[in-house]
Amino acid sequence: MFSQFGDIRCMDVPILDPYREEITTPSVTPISSGITTFKFGQDLVFDVYIQYREYMCFVKCMEALRGMKLMHINKDGKAHTANVRVDFDKTKHLTDKVIKRRELEAKKIRALLLEKERKKQAEREYEENKMRELARKEREEREEKERRKRERERKRKEKIDEIRKAEEEKQMAIDIAKEERKILIAQRKLESIRLLTELFNKIKKEKTEEELERRERELVEEQKRLAEEKVRREAEAKRRRIEDKAREKADNERKEKELREKILAVMKEKEERRLAEEREALRRRLSGQVRLRSAVVLSKAFKSKPPHR
Repeated sequence: MFSQFGDIRCMDVPILDPYREEITTPSVTPISSGITTFKFGQDLVFDVYIQYREYMCFVKCMEALRGMKLMHINKDGKAHTANVRVDFDKTKHLTDKVIKRRELEAKKIRALLLEKERKKQAEREYEENKMRELARKEREEREEKERRKRERERKRKEKIDEIRKAEEEKQMAIDIAKEERKILIAQRKLESIRLLTELFNKIKKEKTEEELERRERELVEEQKRLAEEKVRREAEAKRRRIEDKAREKADNERKEKELREKILAVMKEKEERRLAEEREALRRRLSGQVRLRSAVVLSKAFKSKPPHR
């Protein structure tokens, strides 16, 4: 817009410089009436410094814009105007020395901001490491609690198994005592039979020889039957003990298999959780390394007026 008055050598809009607020160069005092410092916000009034290559171009611009307004016409025909005040620069704002000084100060400010950003990044990394360490400690505490819980569960099951075995052994002892009592009764019966045999021998003389032989055969058969019954009961008790031991062994193997499957499932779940946490930590670390450059978007507010005819 201003190049129509001549070739522009240099132009500066301080409000567009994000570092200008930090620069302490004396020449930044604006020429606008009633304003004592630059405003780096959404202001309606701002300064523009324009330097032409030739003095006559400056004179043309001053004469053309003195007491005038700027007007912009949209494509739809609407016109917007803005007040403008022009004056020559008394602060040497666009001299090479001042420009170089501003560039040096801006460079220093950028270096300071970069150092601050590095410190913030280091603090963020320290906090992230601290959070990861806390998460690791919490995870170890949870694993230790789970381990102690499994140990308590194992001891409780072992105690229950011991109580059950003691009860089984007690019941087996009772069964053995019953069998021994039956054997004792059978032995007493045998002794009774022997006594009867002796008695029969005494009265054998009073009975016929045939009757005595028959009774003797019956006694012998009875003794043989009782002996076989004793052997059968002992074999049955032994077989039952063997079956009980085999059943107990099968139950223990089944329980060990179930416990092993549970432990494998828990370890697999922990491994998946650890991998997910590592991926999440990597994602956060990668996202934390991206630094966005700040930019100030400034807008001009214009008053809408119809064009002058």
